[in-house]
Amino acid sequence: MIAKILSLTSGLVIVISLAAAGGLSFLNLQEETQKEELMLSDFPEVFKNDTIIVIGNNASLIEKESAEAIAVKVENLSVNMSLNMDDTALAEDNKTSYNLILVGTPKSNNLLQEVYNLTNATRVTEEYPGENKGILEILRNPWNIEKSILLVVGSDERGVKAGSEMLTEGVKIKELNGNTIMVALELIKRQETNETSVIANEDDLLGKYEKSNKKFKKFEIGDVIVYWHQRMIDDAIVEFDYIRYELDKNTEELKEKNIHWRDDLPEQLPPIISKEQAVSMIRGEILSTNLYFISPESNVFPIAPTAKNPCWVVRSIDNSIMTITIIDAIEGVILGYGVPPPNRLIETDGGDKND
Repeated sequence: MIAKILSLTSGLVIVISLAAAGGLSFLNLQEETQKEELMLSDFPEVFKNDTIIVIGNNASLIEKESAEAIAVKVENLSVNMSLNMDDTALAEDNKTSYNLILVGTPKSNNLLQEVYNLTNATRVTEEYPGENKGILEILRNPWNIEKSILLVVGSDERGVKAGSEMLTEGVKIKELNGNTIMVALELIKRQETNETSVIANEDDLLGKYEKSNKKFKKFEIGDVIVYWHQRMIDDAIVEFDYIRYELDKNTEELKEKNIHWRDDLPEQLPPIISKEQAVSMIRGEILSTNLYFISPESNVFPIAPTAKNPCWVVRSIDNSIMTITIIDAIEGVILGYGVPPPNRLIETDGGDKND
């Protein structure tokens, strides 16, 4: 069996493949009842340490992107993949030693069937909950009730994407009740459509608290109105720099204000190499290219010393190896990659691919 070893940092990995079922140990229900019930509002805190995100070897690109988005949410890091050969899979001690986040569909993620056999988790099929729909469910890890497991499962890949977006965008997971919810991609998209852009001093509500002409995103979450400004210097994202207001929808009173703003950056971009020049330095398929001022606090782009110049950050895949390349946008040289030297964990063939 061909196996791939993926890199990780800070105890978090994405395992792109699954072991065949075997050596299962059934959950002791009496013990489980003595444990405090997990809630979706426990995400992402309970998964910050010793967590494996598992997707199937034949997962679609949408499923892989959904898993990566969750990884960023959990640990604020990205995965730089290295390729190797191994004849083992997701071992039993991995199941018992780690928190697990399972991402995919029943056809693409074979480990889901094991979980369904060991627990009373809601079974997702192609018919239920249906097209573009999925289930988010959190429960005790059936291989070790001291650990947690989160199921991000869809009837199809768009249902998986709906679950990922619910965890990483828009609606605050803290405001979700219970341990199981149904998600639908069209509902998330409708929420995104309802988001508006406003100029601070032109908005009747925000203008009471923010007198600048900065552009904010405005959206509602339950009884809360949130205004969000991502700092940009021309076309460059300033990593971790933002202004956020949270107001009571009914009273219009300010509940919370957060600001993170560096004072050592220029007001305008200096001359830089073009996006096309940056991409020409990279092999393989380009997934995304963005211009950043990288934060000294960055876990996503942990190069040392921190780049003072703006940088092109290029995500690419070449021969199944995903790489995040950081290029000095002024000097036109590669500074490093998106993660430090990796630890390793297994990715294996999960069985025959279902068309």
